[in-house]
Amino acid sequence: MQPAFRSQKQVLLRFMRGEELVSVLEEFCNKQKILGAWVKGLGAVDEVEISYYDLKDRNYKRQGFCGEFELLNLTGNIAPKEGKPFLHAHATFSRPDFSVFGGHLHRMRISGTGEILLQPFEARLERRPDDETGLWLLH
Repeated sequence: MQPAFRSQKQVLLRFMRGEELVSVLEEFCNKQKILGAWVKGLGAVDEVEISYYDLKDRNYKRQGFCGEFELLNLTGNIAPKEGKPFLHAHATFSRPDFSVFGGHLHRMRISGTGEILLQPFEARLERRPDDETGLWLLH
């Protein structure tokens, strides 16, 4: 991953072929001491793990996909969870036949490029467990 542009309010990151976006982004935020940020992006990927959260079962229903996909949209945020930067993001992908799928992002490997915009917040964010939903919610 290479920072392509940085200002006081934004960081544009370019992810390289073969990089796993979630772990690399979280590590970058940890090193840069980014404790809260909005995230958005696009690109091309070849491995994806997404899920749907079943509120009744309080469990993520995970699904992995392999192939060539366009990352149409990545939207989310960075906030510390148990003291470490955590990416909470949803992503939408398209297949070569133009069908679309998406969900809560757990893992994604870049196949062409990943262009991600971070917009850090001045305030520190935090995720805390919520007894009612079983989720780690933003505070």
